[in-house]
Amino acid sequence: MDGDREGGEAPWHFGDSTQAPVLNYRDQAPPFAQRGDYDVDDNGLIEVHTLAQLNAIRWDLNGDGAPSSGNVARYGQAFVNHPADMGCPTDDDDIDDNDCLGYELAADLDFDTDGSGAGWSESGGDLTCDSNDDYYNSGSGWDPIGSSATPTDTTHYTAVFDGNGHVIDNLCIDRTGRSYVALFAALRPDAVVRSLGLANAGVYSGNGWSATACRTRRPWPGCRSC
Repeated sequence: MDGDREGGEAPWHFGDSTQAPVLNYRDQAPPFAQRGDYDVDDNGLIEVHTLAQLNAIRWDLNGDGAPSSGNVARYGQAFVNHPADMGCPTDDDDIDDNDCLGYELAADLDFDTDGSGAGWSESGGDLTCDSNDDYYNSGSGWDPIGSSATPTDTTHYTAVFDGNGHVIDNLCIDRTGRSYVALFAALRPDAVVRSLGLANAGVYSGNGWSATACRTRRPWPGCRSC
């Protein structure tokens, strides 16, 4: 039998007695995809559900949900149908007023995107990422967010990044010719990274590397790596 729903396709298909119930694909879309709201809990932090959304933070280093000029289209590919205010609470009715304070993880993320169990391996002193993973990048792995240049809003991450206790697994970076290599290349002193876990991180650099962030003057409350 099929589940019933007024005005549309049944959300559940039960099949016969030997089949487990299956949720119709259309109904698997999370609330943000249906509503265009990326701050569902209204705490001012844009929710990150995917690696693509994590990657898109590099185009919004001040965390207000307004990507830098020239990167609006790429940001929109990760945050589909997003409103101008990203769903963050606003002080007034101006839809162009971005009152977001940064980003937060809404799920665990895994850079071993092909599920091979080999997100990274070390051989002969060189770090080699899995070529079937989405962020292999010709062997260089993850491109750190921001840069180690003179601290500005266009080079350093300046906002909040709350891991909410979630874990980023199998982070892989092999950038031997680059300094300050990590998930974040650099943070401004007023930036906050908290409650974030990293597991099975493989980071290789010629100079200045860590798993979470390299160039920063602040600790990271509740952050851990292994």
